Amino acid sequence: MQILTVPPTQTDMVVKITMQGISRLKDGKYKQRHYGAKDVRQLGNGKIVSLKTYKSLFPNEFVKADTKKASNSTNSNVKLHPVSHHYKIDRFKITPRLQTFYLSKKGSKQLYFWTITFPKDTTEQTAHKLFNTWLTRCREELSLKSYLWVKERQQNNTVHFHIAIHQRMDVKRANRFMRASIMRAIDTGEINWSRSAATKYNGVDIAKDRKTKRVVNFAKGNKQKALRNYLTKYVTKNEAKFEMLAWHCSRDYSNTVTGFALTRSELIKLQLFKDVRQFNIYENDWIIFYSWQKEPPKQVLSYLTKINNVVQTILN
Repeated sequence: MQILTVPPTQTDMVVKITMQGISRLKDGKYKQRHYGAKDVRQLGNGKIVSLKTYKSLFPNEFVKADTKKASNSTNSNVKLHPVSHHYKIDRFKITPRLQTFYLSKKGSKQLYFWTITFPKDTTEQTAHKLFNTWLTRCREELSLKSYLWVKERQQNNTVHFHIAIHQRMDVKRANRFMRASIMRAIDTGEINWSRSAATKYNGVDIAKDRKTKRVVNFAKGNKQKALRNYLTKYVTKNEAKFEMLAWHCSRDYSNTVTGFALTRSELIKLQLFKDVRQFNIYENDWIIFYSWQKEPPKQVLSYLTKINNVVQTILN
């Protein structure tokens, strides 16, 4: 399956394919071919370019947008909404990225989930500061590149972090990094904990199989169910509010193509509806959603792999 070009304007794209399933509009159409990546654009000839290149080709589009923003900011009739000081997990952005990003990685696919915990009663501000320091050291000394993290509040109200990474890292060194940061926080009075207790800190952990106790690579095909369960537990059902960012990711993660739109004829050619029993079906007044019961078909995985390889190559 070749990279899909932009279809003729008279042809409606009425379905969108993602790792979650097929969304079929009852009325209206999808306005773009590929969804998710922020820093790329697709030209009329089908070529995909960086946003910087696109701006140089079509500067007038962005002049109009900037003028409109400036006009709105000076319009006295514009209603100003109060700024929210609470952050929440955006599962509609996180889940597709986590399910799709590893497809852009060449060679052996890897996806590991780490959990970083802190001493009881560590404030959210202190935990966030310690986590950022730890993340910086991992990038500098363990060559951490691609990641997405979410924050979770435990029953004792202390936050901890779950982070998805796509490479093996030395867990002992990762623990030493956080241990050192906690020691400094104890010295400055930011954490009420003894140094002797901190020397035994082992709160950086990798998700393991409950039975075998081996580290789980969630990118393996037979771990797709485990991946869905993990996302349900730590992302989908996470409704907590936070004073600081609830989630964040590396730039390459934010430029993941998570779905692509198709016309009716294109959908028929793919033959994705050969067996309707492979779906769970949900419907409302505007859309019908066909959720994969198992993992997506090979042609969907293959296409998302191909398009994300293209996007990451352009941005790198």
